[in-house]
Amino acid sequence: MTSSLFLSNIQTKITLLKQTVNTVQFPDIQALLASPDPDIAFRPELLAVESTIRKLSRQIDDLESIHNAWNTAIQQLRPTDRTLEAESYKNSITAPDNFLVILHMARNTLEDLHTAKSSLELRVGHSTSPVGSVPSGNVPVIPSSQVMMQSSNNMINLPKL
Repeated sequence: MTSSLFLSNIQTKITLLKQTVNTVQFPDIQALLASPDPDIAFRPELLAVESTIRKLSRQIDDLESIHNAWNTAIQQLRPTDRTLEAESYKNSITAPDNFLVILHMARNTLEDLHTAKSSLELRVGHSTSPVGSVPSGNVPVIPSSQVMMQSSNNMINLPKL
């Protein structure tokens, strides 16, 4: 039966995916900010988050490719065999801790890691970067009267219409 081959591959990938999801450690930004040199403290955390993102993405892609291959294999079977395989597939996805639930958990964890990465990236370099080189979300507002007062030697004076 084709389903036993796919199920064994899926179980192997699920075991690895569960281990990865259960061992994900999100950085404690408050503790990093309290360190003597936050810039030095943030960089290794950022690298660790990026590494975990790559690992989790790869494992999710592997599991999805096996799942897609299984669905494709079911569609290519004769109608009598297809019914048996479809029943095996249905039984595998109705279990409370099935691979689709684990896959969904892994995707949520991956989204959370991307959020943590963005948060770390916003904080790396603030203490050592020149003003304006690291995005902070704070855009200075220049009153229009100050903008008009700035003069430039390269300005062209056009006649008023």
